[in-house]
Amino acid sequence: MKKFMQGLLVNFALVVLCVCIISAFFHNRWTVSIFILELLAATIVIRLLQLLTNKFDSRYPILEYLLEFGMALAVVLGFGWLFKWYEDVWWLIIIISMVIIIYAGVYALGVGRIKRDVAYINEQIALRKGGIKK
Repeated sequence: MKKFMQGLLVNFALVVLCVCIISAFFHNRWTVSIFILELLAATIVIRLLQLLTNKFDSRYPILEYLLEFGMALAVVLGFGWLFKWYEDVWWLIIIISMVIIIYAGVYALGVGRIKRDVAYINEQIALRKGGIKK
């Protein structure tokens, strides 16, 4: 089910991008498309920075999640300031709420560090098996 949802969301994102850009091209109305492209840029920056945060290793997984959440929030707030997504405190609260909801949703779908966690578990199992044989 997780793979289905991930594929569905990727397809949806590609459709939204194509519809916005093609529609803007033919109708010469770029306001919504520019916003969609700003969101795409923010998402790309977050994903690239996640490659760095995945290298951070801690005994406490909550620290890793907090680091990743803080990084994502900082990128979104930075892009929001740069592109003037929020004008007052209420918009800032709404954007922070959206980041929290999206971050929780992404981890509920298992997009996070599952592969790394599985690799770590497999490594620990191999170490134990190696220790038993000796």
